[in-house]
Amino acid sequence: MNVAGKQLKQLQETDLALRDDRQRVSEIEQALHNDSAVVAAQKAVEDAEGHLTPKQTQLRDLELQVQTTEQKRESSQQRLYSGTVSNPKELQDIEKNIASLKKRQTSLEDTMLALMVEIENAMAVLESAQATLNSTRTESRVNNKALVEEKDQLESKMTDLHTLRATLTTSLDDDLVALYEQLRPKMAQRPIAILTDDATCSICGVRQTNTHAQDIRRGDAFLRCANCNRIILAD
Repeated sequence: MNVAGKQLKQLQETDLALRDDRQRVSEIEQALHNDSAVVAAQKAVEDAEGHLTPKQTQLRDLELQVQTTEQKRESSQQRLYSGTVSNPKELQDIEKNIASLKKRQTSLEDTMLALMVEIENAMAVLESAQATLNSTRTESRVNNKALVEEKDQLESKMTDLHTLRATLTTSLDDDLVALYEQLRPKMAQRPIAILTDDATCSICGVRQTNTHAQDIRRGDAFLRCANCNRIILAD
């Protein structure tokens, strides 16, 4: 095999290595992203937040209602004792209104107290879920350390492979590289085959004619497999 043939074979080996490494990096990234324990812990936090937030909103609404009710009751009491109202029926109505407002305020405050207990419990659940998420993430980072290290090593290796590929394509004839690139997607990323000792194609397994095999071994030109049409090189 001449120098160009060796470089062409090495180019295919480099591209196949890059393909495999890219696939493995993608698998690692997916595994790191889809850690089931972390996903479950994150969902528990989101569920706890979804349970707590409406209660906090409800508490703020109740606080406003209590404040409004208290202001109305104080206003009615001031009117009752101001001396500006002398009609007994009107005074009686004001007293009834004050009593009703007081009763409503008491009811609202009781509801608030019960809700505050629920909020306290919900906050405890959220804090526990957040603590679990934090510990799960830490544990995941420890457990996935090997994957992260493998990913880093693969990415470093891919950088070297890209550099090697650039060197090879620069050294080879442009037309040959163009043919190689044209054949790659049509031939499962393996456009280069090797002529075996028994004159068969290393990929499709078809035996070449004696004359064709001799021409391939002579290496004067880059010839193609008579069956699969790959560039076939003598080893």
